[in-house]
Amino acid sequence: MEKLIAKTKLLGWSKNPINLEVEPGAGDKAKLMLLGNVLSSKVFSRLVVVEKIAKAWNTINEVEVSVVDKNVFLFSFKHEVDVRRVWDRQPWSFKGEHLILKKYDPSCSFNKVDFSVSDFWVQIHGLPLNRQNDLNLKKIGGMMGQVLDWDLVGNGLGAGKRYVRVRVVAQIST
Repeated sequence: MEKLIAKTKLLGWSKNPINLEVEPGAGDKAKLMLLGNVLSSKVFSRLVVVEKIAKAWNTINEVEVSVVDKNVFLFSFKHEVDVRRVWDRQPWSFKGEHLILKKYDPSCSFNKVDFSVSDFWVQIHGLPLNRQNDLNLKKIGGMMGQVLDWDLVGNGLGAGKRYVRVRVVAQIST
């Protein structure tokens, strides 16, 4: 038994790398997958996740959900249109909890995916109408993180909205 334990201690990807074969088509399959982490102390079951995302995401095709870890799920789509739609409309919340989505990299182990950054829409209230422009929204958003997008309507002015929005990538703790 001690010999077996000693041998298993020697096993590990980083200590003794071996040349493993790449699965043909894995890259194409990965384009139809997203990993999601629900930031919550509550543990959510696969069935609850399936029910909630079906309503929220409203995809054309059914999304298959697999449990990867506690509150970490693999979402497998049938069509790229659905993946793009879900990806572009993030961030998502799940039963009031933030859902971090990541594109799946088939060369990376699930437990190595970095869920420490996420997209957020930040509302900016009280910005005078004559200051509501692309440059200013980039400046304000840049104070919070990397700016991905902003929400100005029509001619660039907030068109009577109570606030404007900036989408940023921000560091969070997981």
